[in-house]
Amino acid sequence: MSPTHDMIIDNSTGANVRADLNNALAALVSNSSSSSEPSTKYAYMWWADTTTGILKIRNSANNAWVELLQLDGTLTLEDGSASTPALAFRDDLNTGIFSSAADTFNVATGGVERMELGAATIFNEDGADVDFRIEGDTVANLFYLDAGNNRIGILTASPQHDLDILNTGSGSNSSLRVASTGSSGDNDATIIINNGGSGDASLRFDYESSASRCKIYTSSSTNDLIFDTDGNETMRLKADHKVGIGTTSPSHQLHVVSSGTDTAFFKGRIVRIDGAAASNSPRLNLSLDGTDKAQILLNRTDSSLAIDTLTSAPITFDTNNTERLRIDSDGRMLIGATSSSSPAKLAVNGGISNESASFELNRTNDPADGENIGHIEFCQGNSSSRLGARIMTRRDGGVWGASSHPTRFEFHTCANGSNSPAERLRIDSSGHIRFGATAAIQNEKFTFFRPESDQNTLAYFHSGASSDITGVIFRHGRALSGFNGKQIGFLRSDGTEVGSIVSGASSTGFNTSSDYRLKENVTAISDGITRLKTLKPSRFNFKNDTTKPIVDGFLAHEVTAVPEAITGTKDQVDANNNPVYQQIDQSKLVPLLVAAVQELIGKVETLEAA
Repeated sequence: MSPTHDMIIDNSTGANVRADLNNALAALVSNSSSSSEPSTKYAYMWWADTTTGILKIRNSANNAWVELLQLDGTLTLEDGSASTPALAFRDDLNTGIFSSAADTFNVATGGVERMELGAATIFNEDGADVDFRIEGDTVANLFYLDAGNNRIGILTASPQHDLDILNTGSGSNSSLRVASTGSSGDNDATIIINNGGSGDASLRFDYESSASRCKIYTSSSTNDLIFDTDGNETMRLKADHKVGIGTTSPSHQLHVVSSGTDTAFFKGRIVRIDGAAASNSPRLNLSLDGTDKAQILLNRTDSSLAIDTLTSAPITFDTNNTERLRIDSDGRMLIGATSSSSPAKLAVNGGISNESASFELNRTNDPADGENIGHIEFCQGNSSSRLGARIMTRRDGGVWGASSHPTRFEFHTCANGSNSPAERLRIDSSGHIRFGATAAIQNEKFTFFRPESDQNTLAYFHSGASSDITGVIFRHGRALSGFNGKQIGFLRSDGTEVGSIVSGASSTGFNTSSDYRLKENVTAISDGITRLKTLKPSRFNFKNDTTKPIVDGFLAHEVTAVPEAITGTKDQVDANNNPVYQQIDQSKLVPLLVAAVQELIGKVETLEAA
């Protein structure tokens, strides 16, 4: 079956005519579908071009094919033009769509192009006076393009400026937002205002239709940024980064000039002032009649802050319009006074009748036991890392409240090579003075006190080093062994008194505590001679004695018969390898000598009786 036919039935036999008719009908029902055009063509005949996949119709002149649609159903059009769109309306053939170039879609009305969509989207391509409007849900002129005046209005159909945002509703607000909300990368939001020729680049703030109330602008003749209020310049930011308030020619980073007779001043929070990255230090200069009189300076080298009057005038600090503190031209600080003849760097006066000069170091909450309430530190070289000493007060146990505030006073100094002060002296809440110790009385080195239990005790030395005699106590008016007078007592580390020196009106004596009530496990010495024979009396002189006299005595490490008379051990040294010398209490040899003599007396008496 042939897909194309010349549509002419030739005379022939019945079978041939029938076959020719069938071929003609096949061409008709298949729209002459073929990879090549029909050899015989008629005006307005159809051809399904299977090579290009396009359904075509022959034009009225029978000299060309007109493409209608793709064989897959896609509708295609001729390119057309603004005056003869490819797709138009039957009663308005110059209104429709066309394609002015490849990859371009155009819309025309009345033979005039109104919109182009392609590499760029263009409205009103031919520049006709045709307005453009977008409605919102409740606003008729959400966006309005006034083509005749070349203006755009937001919320208004009569824009008065190139871009006019005008909300006329009562209590309504208008806003313009330029934002970049990206969470990473460089996300700038920028408004650029350019000027040209001799004009200004300005940002104006008006009220309704009034003249300019305020504006920020820069002129074409300068790079200065100028702040204008009510038609008058208020502040200027120069291109050299100087700011002038009340002056158009600032000579400093921040230059403030008063108007009339008023004094220029800052109120509230002052702005941040940074120095140049290279060498300059940030500073605030205060001038009078164009001459710098004072400055506030942040030193770039050590970040120190300086307030300088630049003259011999003092710096004063006032409250309630009354001077409270002054630093004079000699660097002295005066509190409560405007002058002083004292050479001291700090002078404090009461300033009010019957008021004493004082410092108070307070804390805002009640301290716990041992917590610091206030302290003064003494440093060397203006550095806390070279702390030399401190004086402080602490809570000293007891009850802390409205009626009771037990405190102690401590003095701390640093050992050689250390910058951590340690306590050396304490005055506790009971009035006791303690040197080199912080615990109870028996563990201190020195104390002045009058405790409740012993009103006559005046002074007390104690080391707490061993179970031997470790303290000396001074008393007055206390009876000891039947003697009522002045007394020096010797104590063990547990506070037991083991001896004393007493003096009365006419004599002085040395006593050792020997009351039987202080002793237990008492037995007689039965080996006095045996132990006495182990003692090795010697004659010698002391190396450190310049006179080198020969004396009688013992070598401590050899006195094994009475070990309680010896302190230390043979060849002992301390942590620094210095010798720790043994000592001997020869009074402790007396009981052994007496026991040995008594044994000898018994033996002599036995021999005499025989």
